[in-house]
Amino acid sequence: KEIEKENPNIRIIYTLTKEKCDGFENGRIDKEMILKYCPDYKKSEFFIVGSVAFEGNFLAILKEMGIKEKNIFSENFPGY
Repeated sequence: KEIEKENPNIRIIYTLTKEKCDGFENGRIDKEMILKYCPDYKKSEFFIVGSVAFEGNFLAILKEMGIKEKNIFSENFPGY
């Protein structure tokens, strides 16, 4: 959250797939969740960090939405 405070162009959304907890989005990240938090998504940059499966699923969603590859940054966590 400190990064958000220092840079108004960055927005961090914490999500939990199964658990429900105040202050966290619940469920898998999908097109609807992206549209909820990022209506100008075509102009945005996306940073993906997670397991191989998460990375692949999120990349597929972004490509389906027409996000340009130059706007997608990904870091893989092997063994996660």
